[in-house]
Parts: sequence; C-alpha cells; structure tokens
Amino acid sequence: MRYYYNFAIILVLGLAGGGFTAKWALEAEDGFGSVKYNRWTSWPLAGSVDADPYTKARVARDGSVPLGAAEGLTFFLLDDEKDQLLRRECQYSLMGTTPPARLWTLSVQDQDKQPIAAYEGGENAIFSESVLRAQDGTFVINIGSQPAPMNWLTVAGTGPMRLVLRLYDTPVTSSSGLDRPAMPKLTVRDCKN
Repeated sequence: MRYYYNFAIILVLGLAGGGFTAKWALEAEDGFGSVKYNRWTSWPLAGSVDADPYTKARVARDGSVPLGAAEGLTFFLLDDEKDQLLRRECQYSLMGTTPPARLWTLSVQDQDKQPIAAYEGGENAIFSESVLRAQDGTFVINIGSQPAPMNWLTVAGTGPMRLVLRLYDTPVTSSSGLDRPAMPKLTVRDCKN
C-alpha cells in the first residue's frame, strides 16, 4: 500500500512541476528560441518549420501568425534602459536606425498583445516611409500621450505596454544577415509613476 501512496505523490508532483515549467516557458518573454539584440527580443524561427517545440507552442497558444523567414522579422521591446517596464503614462524617445529592411513598422501593444488605441488625431503605428530623418539617416520617434515634434507615436490609457518593430524583407533573417543588427535605443523623457 505504501508503494501506491508514494507513486501517487511522485505522479502528482511530476505533473504539477511539469505543468508549471511548461507554463513558465510559454509565457516568458525571452526564453527558448528567442534572440536578444540590445534590449529588443525576437523569435526568428517562429514562422519556420525549424522552430523548437516551445516556440511552436507559443505561436499556437497566442493564435498569432508570425512572419515567415523569407518575409521578415518581428522584435519586441518591453523595458527601458533602467530595466523598468514600459508604461503608457511615460514619455519615451526612440533614437537611431533600424537594420536594413525594405519596409518596417513600429506599433504599440498592451500586455495582452493587443494594439493600443491612439488619441484622436494621433497615429498608433509608424511606417518607415513616413518617418522624418536627419541627414545621416537617423531618426527620433517620440512615444507617449503628450504631443511631440517630428515623429510622434501616440499612446492612450494607462498601464504596461510594449513596442513592436516589424522588419519586412530584411537580410537579418538569412544566414548571410547581420550578426548584431543596429537597433534603435529607447530613452525615458518623462515618467509620472
């Protein structure tokens, strides 16, 4: 009888531990299959048949349709240079350049990966063709609820957010792509929390 009791305890602990670690692996913003460039995280094999089982499970659980390797690459930014989660109440500046791509988009999502609505008259996504740049090709995109000159990505509401940078038709996804692509840097201009 003691044998069955011990077996039941081991079985319950194994199932609970396995379920917990699987849930943790699927919900981690960076983990199996992810690549980090500066503070930006990407899942380069998410749209590929070569993706690991955890990446495939993430895609299936989220119901997302990731870009295929020949289409492009998606990057996510969750925190600032001080390791603080990005918040809609704060004002940010995204500066620099992006890796080479035929087209790129920058948008804002909430923590449930849903687009955040823009204020009336504002944009909740910016496209590479519409970005005002300096003579050297760099740009500054101001992100937040307060109007800002030049490029402004509006953010409405309160709570956590994340930036999503999608590169379309980029060499970063190929084996001949860049080892460490130049990613734009985010700085905090003002934060009321």
